[in-house]
Amino acid sequence: MRHLVLTIDFSENSLAAVAPTEELARALGAKVTLIHVVPDTLLVPIADLDVPPRTPQVWMHQWENARRRLEETRHRLGDDVEVATEVIDGESVAGAIVKWAKAHDADAICLASHGRRGLSRIAFGSVAEEILRVSSLPVFIHPSR
Repeated sequence: MRHLVLTIDFSENSLAAVAPTEELARALGAKVTLIHVVPDTLLVPIADLDVPPRTPQVWMHQWENARRRLEETRHRLGDDVEVATEVIDGESVAGAIVKWAKAHDADAICLASHGRRGLSRIAFGSVAEEILRVSSLPVFIHPSR
């Protein structure tokens, strides 16, 4: 394995997967690409139907914010690990990650599980579960705390 993709949504759970992925990359001599997906669609909270549509300016702000935060996250990894960052978009977060990983010759996808249960899992689904279903690449999941 020479290329690991680590998905980051900037939650504490996703950031907890940085250290184990760094350790794996160091042991394998692999490159790590930190990847964040800016969804193509705006998720509207069920209770608030008056949310305005996302404008190009809002989308660009989300994109730039993600780039900045990925660069900050990059510094959590040691200098002895090659790290790249990538912001992508897609309607399906899991689908976008898997598609990008395959197109860029990744050997595995690493991510953290949020450990959602009950109504939260029904409402938000599980990106980790979907990646496991659709990816032909090995998937390393760091459990939630």
